[in-house]
Parts: sequence; C-alpha cells; structure tokens
Amino acid sequence: VFSHLANTYSFNHGRMYLGEPCKLGAPRFENGTTNGAAWYPLTGGMQDYNYIWHGVMEITLELSCCKYPQASELQGFWEDNRKALMKFLGEAHRGVKGFVKNEEFEPIEGASKKIRGRDL
Repeated sequence: VFSHLANTYSFNHGRMYLGEPCKLGAPRFENGTTNGAAWYPLTGGMQDYNYIWHGVMEITLELSCCKYPQASELQGFWEDNRKALMKFLGEAHRGVKGFVKNEEFEPIEGASKKIRGRDL
C-alpha cells in the first residue's frame, strides 16, 4: 500500500519520479521514493508516536531539497505538486468501505471487517 501511494505521488509529480539527488554525493532514490527508515533512522518522532499509540501509519513527503525556499519559488513548487497531490488524495476513495448490518439492515455496533490474507 505504501509503495503504491508513494509511487502515485512521485509519478504524478513534475520531476520527483526522476529520483535526482539534491546535491552531488547525495543518495538517488529510484522512482523518487524511499523507505524513510532505510534513508536515515529517527526514533521518537511523530510517526513512531502515531503508530505505537494509535496504529496510524504515515507517509512523509519531502517536497524540496531546501528547507526554506524563497517566496519566488513557491509557485513552481505548487505547479510541480498540484497534480500529484490531487491523485494522492484521490487514493482515499480506493479500498473496502461501507457498513456492517444485520439481516434487518440495522448497523451492527462494534463490527469490524477482516480481509483474508491481510494482517492489519
């Protein structure tokens, strides 16, 4: 799922999918994506907190090599990222969703769905 989401963003971005390094000697990421833990370890961040305490997994988007780009560059960032962001957000509509109801079509309180072969 995460590779799919990352690739959805990268391949719809103006140039992220090229995987160009930020500077000479910096790592090059195939298709412009990486597993963050493989890039650099970070313990105790928001992603750890959200996963450990709430079971939430996250994706971090690094949109620039520069932490504080000039205001004159912001329009270019928007142009590069607009389509990718819309496609990424559209992925929220994929998957299994709905209501669990009994034979009388009444909601079943506390019901959950399990997909065979998927351990979530």
